[in-house]
Amino acid sequence: MNSKILGSCLILTVILVIPGLSAFTVTPPRIEFEGIPGETCIGTFTVINLGDTEEEIQISLFDWTIDTEGIIQQKPPGTLERSLCPWVVLSDWQFKLGPRESKDVEVRLEIPDDPREGSHWGMVVVSGNPVPVEAEGGQFIMRVNVTYGVCLYYTNPVSVTRAGIISDVSLSSDSEDGHAISFVFKNTGNTILRPQGYILIRDASGADVCEINVDQFFILPGGMCKVTEKIGEDLPEGDYLAIVVIDYGGENLVAGQRAFEIGAPPS
Repeated sequence: MNSKILGSCLILTVILVIPGLSAFTVTPPRIEFEGIPGETCIGTFTVINLGDTEEEIQISLFDWTIDTEGIIQQKPPGTLERSLCPWVVLSDWQFKLGPRESKDVEVRLEIPDDPREGSHWGMVVVSGNPVPVEAEGGQFIMRVNVTYGVCLYYTNPVSVTRAGIISDVSLSSDSEDGHAISFVFKNTGNTILRPQGYILIRDASGADVCEINVDQFFILPGGMCKVTEKIGEDLPEGDYLAIVVIDYGGENLVAGQRAFEIGAPPS
């Protein structure tokens, strides 16, 4: 199944959750390891049975990536260049949890002596009992697997390059939502970035009309992310300039701009 990138950071806690069905939960949603090449790092996540019946827990590993629209794509473990799945050893791969019980699962990350530079990532996937769901109209019962994912991150501290560029700044208009500015940010470095910034709107005289906050977003090395922000102001007819400024955590800010025109509303 796929999930979605929401808000200012990656939300990968739930791969598939149907409200009211999940009888267990997993916490935390991510583990970030810190260590030098050759070290072994330890992390822990907890599986909690919230229900009144025994839960059979199955655990597996996956690689994952993200497309430009923020959709998470699962891949077999160890297939991506920056996968850390081959380094992961879990204390448990399957177990049973009684009603209201919980269990800590240890995640050992055995970092090789010569890992690739920059960031590496993977995902622990935790599944429980199939849940029966009545289809619309009550014609049949289907069984749904409720599954949680815990993101695993590691960045080689010996070689970190933070870099990014902005492209494709554009204006879109909608009769209901008004005007919006879109841009594409590409991570050209080797580490995971969580950029944030603002969009400045200037009129033809050079005066600042409004400033739009760009909340923090998440992007993998080599990845691209399309960001769209609504213009809150009701802009009158005229010529404008949109300036996008993004802080990605590097030595300098990056910027992009686009001139656009707001025409007279249809009569």
